[in-house]
Amino acid sequence: MHSQMIQDDPPEEAPKVEPEPPKVLTKDNKWRKVHVPAYWRPEPGQSVSGTYVDRRWKQGPNGEYEVLILNTSTGLVTIAGCVLMTLLDAIAPITKDTQLQVTYNGTLMSSGGNPVKDFELFVKVK
Repeated sequence: MHSQMIQDDPPEEAPKVEPEPPKVLTKDNKWRKVHVPAYWRPEPGQSVSGTYVDRRWKQGPNGEYEVLILNTSTGLVTIAGCVLMTLLDAIAPITKDTQLQVTYNGTLMSSGGNPVKDFELFVKVK
C-alpha cells in the first residue's frame, strides 16, 4: 500500500506596496491643519462667545465628564462644568449654527457640599 502525503501549498507572500510620498500641503490641495481644542480656564467674570460645535464625554482622573466645544474667533475652545451642561439641556436641541456666550461666575457649593463651577449661558437671538 502506497501512502501519499498531502502538503498544503506554502502561503503566498503579500505583494509589497511602496508607500506614497507625502503630499505637499499647499492652498490648492484644500488641506486644513487639525488643532486640539484649548481648555478655557477663565477668571470669574470672564466670558467667551462662539458657535456651538458639539458636546462630548471625556475621561478624567475622577471619571467621565461632559464638555462643550465652541468655535470662537481664536479657534476651538472646550468648556467643562455640570452647571453649564444643565443650562445647555434647557435650550436643547442646539444646532451647529447656534451662537452662544458663556460667562464664568466662579465656584459655588453644591447642595452636596462640593465646589462646582457656576456659569451663565446666553443664546444669540436670530
